[in-house]
Order: sequence, then C-alpha cells, then structure tokens
Amino acid sequence: TKILRVTLSIYEYRLLRVLLTQLGRAVPREVLYYAARGRYDRCSRSVDVYICTLRKKLKMLAPEEPAECLIRSARGCGYFIPST
Repeated sequence: TKILRVTLSIYEYRLLRVLLTQLGRAVPREVLYYAARGRYDRCSRSVDVYICTLRKKLKMLAPEEPAECLIRSARGCGYFIPST
C-alpha cells in the first residue's frame, strides 16, 4: 500500500478544518477569511487563492476526481465539501 502525503500551510489547514466541520453545507467566504486569517478584508482574494492551492493538493490524493468536485464553489456565498 502506497502512502501519500501532502503538506498544507496553516491557512490551508484552517480552511480545510472549517469546511470539514460543515460538511455538505456552504461556508460563507467571510467565515473562511476569519478562520484562515483572523480578519476579513472584502477586497482580498486570498481565501480564493488558498482554496485553489488546496484543491490542487487534494487532487494529488484523489487523482480520479476533478479538483472542483473535492471543494465546490457555492456561487454568491463561499465554498463547501459535498457530503457524498
């Protein structure tokens, strides 16, 4: 059995933790900003960048899944991880 590992930044880890605790439910972008950075800046796209890199890293663990299926965008809200 092959063991795969990915290294997450502290911000990626915090985002993933929040998304997993809210599995199947959309997490607003503002909540993700606070979870990752401890503050909210509505002009910043940093959470979107962290989600993009997190998708790429998770894709390495599940190459058969499209990256967008692992963490999905909730248009006008934020992001979520599907429960199924």
